[in-house]
Amino acid sequence: MEIISGERKGHKIKFPVTPRIRPTSSVVREAIFNVLTARNIVKGSRVIDLYCGVGTLGLEAFSRGSTYVCFIDRGELSIKYVKENLRKLHYEEKARVIKNTALAAVNKLAEEGEKFDLAFADPPYNISEKELSQVFEALKKVLKNNSVIVLEHSSKNFYNFDGYHLELTKKYGDTAVSFYLLAK
Repeated sequence: MEIISGERKGHKIKFPVTPRIRPTSSVVREAIFNVLTARNIVKGSRVIDLYCGVGTLGLEAFSRGSTYVCFIDRGELSIKYVKENLRKLHYEEKARVIKNTALAAVNKLAEEGEKFDLAFADPPYNISEKELSQVFEALKKVLKNNSVIVLEHSSKNFYNFDGYHLELTKKYGDTAVSFYLLAK
């Protein structure tokens, strides 16, 4: 697995071979960033990468011009690989890594007054709709007006969240990617 485009194009991303971590495939990442780039959203943005795994989405955002990425995951192995990839790609000075649940981390960031332009969420496909709705509700406190949230989920599921406008959903086999706009 490697960075698809930008200043670190072709650089390898390290990841463990384990069923607990499901890095976003290059095909899906390319599709996500084609949509975001066409809307001029990535360059100069502050990004929050929830359920980040090894950090593929946040690392791709860095390579394409994001100025800051906050990586969040509760898994020890994920956090280890995110930190290793950040060091290898020389992004550690522009990043923050939080080992916690998505909901607890977002609430902590809200208390600190953090604000973001773009959010990625790639939760386990078996996450409950209630838990995901709580995370989306908490995100309202840290996202700027008209922020974009990219949710990677099972293509069998469909989600609607209060206060968010679903703009687009694309399916890639078992994976779907939904783009939401937060309009405050």
